Amino acid sequence: MTVPSLSRFLLVAFFAFGQPAWVEENLYRGYLQPNLSRRMKLWSAIVVQAAIFSLAHLGYLSNILDFGQAFVAGLILGCLRGRNSNLVAAFVAHGLFWMTAAFMPVI
Repeated sequence: MTVPSLSRFLLVAFFAFGQPAWVEENLYRGYLQPNLSRRMKLWSAIVVQAAIFSLAHLGYLSNILDFGQAFVAGLILGCLRGRNSNLVAAFVAHGLFWMTAAFMPVI
């Protein structure tokens, strides 16, 4: 297991919030979900964007449970976006997910 340090924390925070959270939240919840919600009900738009979000992660998933996890994460993040009408809560939740995953011990 890696020893925690400030530099490791800052590096992980930069990549957790900088790449996946920023890019994916802007693309799926910032662009796709509002465009879909103009054409359908909000709940339907959240489900469709979550499905597309899950499909986009297929190359990174190792089994069907991972696909379900990505779908549920898309639903939760979409609900956060829909409830608050902005990306802040979804962005923070997505970044914190990556932060916790980076500090979990690998068994």
